[in-house]
Amino acid sequence: MKSFRVLVLDDNLIGRGARDLRDQGIHLEVTALERNEIMGQGSIYYIASSRGRQLAQEAANYDAVIIGNNMRTGFVYARMIPDEMKPHTMIVWNDIDAEEQMAYAGLGFEHFGKRHQDESAWLIKQAEASVALSDA
Repeated sequence: MKSFRVLVLDDNLIGRGARDLRDQGIHLEVTALERNEIMGQGSIYYIASSRGRQLAQEAANYDAVIIGNNMRTGFVYARMIPDEMKPHTMIVWNDIDAEEQMAYAGLGFEHFGKRHQDESAWLIKQAEASVALSDA
Protein backbone atom coordinates (compact mmCIF):
# COMPACT_ATOMS: atom_id res chain seq x y z
CA MET A 1 0.00 0.00 0.00
CA LYS A 2 1.38 3.41 -0.99
CA SER A 3 1.41 6.28 1.53
CA PHE A 4 0.36 9.87 0.93
CA ARG A 5 1.21 12.41 3.65
CA VAL A 6 -1.14 15.35 4.26
CA LEU A 7 -0.60 18.34 6.53
CA VAL A 8 -3.87 19.93 7.69
CA LEU A 9 -3.37 23.35 9.28
CA ASP A 10 -6.92 23.23 10.58
CA ASP A 11 -9.17 20.61 12.19
CA ASN A 12 -8.76 17.19 10.61
CA LEU A 13 -11.15 17.64 7.67
CA ILE A 14 -10.35 14.36 5.98
CA GLY A 15 -13.20 11.89 6.05
CA ARG A 16 -14.55 10.56 2.78
CA GLY A 17 -11.23 11.23 1.04
CA ALA A 18 -9.40 8.84 3.35
CA ARG A 19 -11.92 6.06 2.74
CA ASP A 20 -11.85 6.56 -1.03
CA LEU A 21 -8.05 6.49 -1.13
CA ARG A 22 -7.86 3.39 1.06
CA ASP A 23 -10.13 1.65 -1.45
CA GLN A 24 -7.53 2.48 -4.11
CA GLY A 25 -4.65 1.08 -2.06
CA ILE A 26 -3.37 4.45 -0.85
CA HIS A 27 -2.78 4.95 2.88
CA LEU A 28 -3.43 8.54 3.95
CA GLU A 29 -1.16 9.80 6.75
CA VAL A 30 -2.71 12.96 8.23
CA THR A 31 -1.04 15.46 10.54
CA ALA A 32 -3.61 17.98 11.77
CA LEU A 33 -3.84 20.69 14.39
CA GLU A 34 -5.68 20.10 17.64
CA ARG A 35 -8.65 22.27 18.52
CA ASN A 36 -6.64 24.26 21.10
CA GLU A 37 -4.03 24.99 18.41
CA ILE A 38 -6.71 26.65 16.29
CA MET A 39 -8.73 28.53 18.88
CA GLY A 40 -6.28 28.80 21.76
CA GLN A 41 -6.84 27.29 25.19
CA GLY A 42 -10.25 28.50 26.37
CA SER A 43 -10.30 31.22 23.70
CA ILE A 44 -12.98 32.30 21.26
CA TYR A 45 -10.39 33.77 18.88
CA TYR A 46 -8.43 31.98 16.18
CA ILE A 47 -4.69 31.74 16.62
CA ALA A 48 -1.72 30.66 14.54
CA SER A 49 -0.12 28.27 17.03
CA SER A 50 3.61 27.78 17.38
CA ARG A 51 3.25 24.12 16.36
CA GLY A 52 1.19 25.19 13.34
CA ARG A 53 3.90 27.65 12.30
CA GLN A 54 6.59 25.00 12.70
CA LEU A 55 4.58 22.49 10.63
CA ALA A 56 3.99 25.12 7.92
CA GLN A 57 7.74 25.66 7.64
CA GLU A 58 8.18 21.87 7.28
CA ALA A 59 5.43 21.52 4.64
CA ALA A 60 7.90 20.17 2.06
CA ASN A 61 7.94 16.94 4.12
CA TYR A 62 4.33 16.31 3.05
CA ASP A 63 2.65 15.45 -0.24
CA ALA A 64 -0.21 17.94 0.19
CA VAL A 65 -1.27 20.73 2.55
CA ILE A 66 -4.70 22.04 3.53
CA ILE A 67 -4.89 25.42 5.29
CA GLY A 68 -8.02 26.67 7.03
CA ASN A 69 -8.43 30.41 6.54
CA ASN A 70 -9.95 30.74 10.04
CA MET A 71 -10.69 34.45 10.08
CA ARG A 72 -7.46 35.20 8.20
CA THR A 73 -5.08 33.36 10.54
CA GLY A 74 -4.41 31.05 7.59
CA PHE A 75 -2.34 33.86 6.05
CA VAL A 76 0.28 33.35 8.79
CA TYR A 77 0.69 29.73 7.72
CA ALA A 78 0.41 30.50 4.00
CA ARG A 79 3.37 32.87 4.12
CA MET A 80 5.50 30.07 5.58
CA ILE A 81 4.67 27.40 3.00
CA PRO A 82 7.66 26.75 0.71
CA ASP A 83 7.08 27.82 -2.90
CA GLU A 84 7.39 24.26 -4.20
CA MET A 85 4.42 23.21 -2.04
CA LYS A 86 2.02 25.97 -3.12
CA PRO A 87 0.72 23.95 -6.13
CA HIS A 88 -0.02 21.14 -3.65
CA THR A 89 -1.85 23.33 -1.12
CA MET A 90 -5.56 24.08 -0.79
CA ILE A 91 -7.01 26.96 1.22
CA VAL A 92 -10.45 26.26 2.70
CA TRP A 93 -13.21 28.42 4.18
CA ASN A 94 -16.71 27.86 5.47
CA ASP A 95 -17.78 30.67 3.13
CA ILE A 96 -15.26 31.61 0.46
CA ASP A 97 -14.34 35.28 0.48
CA ALA A 98 -13.32 36.55 -2.98
CA GLU A 99 -11.08 39.31 -1.59
CA GLU A 100 -9.21 36.90 0.67
CA GLN A 101 -8.96 34.37 -2.17
CA MET A 102 -7.28 37.02 -4.34
CA ALA A 103 -4.83 37.76 -1.51
CA TYR A 104 -3.89 34.07 -1.26
CA ALA A 105 -3.56 33.91 -5.05
CA GLY A 106 -1.16 36.86 -4.79
CA LEU A 107 1.00 34.68 -2.53
CA GLY A 108 1.08 31.98 -5.24
CA PHE A 109 -1.76 29.67 -4.18
CA GLU A 110 -4.17 28.33 -6.80
CA HIS A 111 -6.46 25.81 -5.06
CA PHE A 112 -9.41 27.10 -3.00
CA GLY A 113 -12.58 25.52 -1.71
CA LYS A 114 -15.35 25.19 0.81
CA ARG A 115 -14.49 23.35 4.01
CA HIS A 116 -16.08 19.87 4.27
CA GLN A 117 -17.09 19.96 0.60
CA ASP A 118 -14.18 20.51 -1.75
CA GLU A 119 -11.07 19.26 0.04
CA SER A 120 -11.79 15.53 -0.29
CA ALA A 121 -12.13 15.56 -4.09
CA TRP A 122 -9.04 17.78 -4.42
CA LEU A 123 -7.06 15.55 -2.07
CA ILE A 124 -8.00 12.42 -4.02
CA LYS A 125 -6.75 14.05 -7.26
CA GLN A 126 -3.48 15.07 -5.56
CA ALA A 127 -2.92 11.57 -4.17
CA GLU A 128 -3.75 9.82 -7.45
CA ALA A 129 -1.37 12.11 -9.36
CA SER A 130 1.40 11.56 -6.81
CA VAL A 131 1.02 7.77 -6.88
CA ALA A 132 0.90 7.78 -10.71
CA LEU A 133 4.18 9.74 -10.79
CA SER A 134 5.86 7.38 -8.34
CA ASP A 135 4.74 4.37 -10.40
CA ALA A 136 6.15 5.85 -13.64
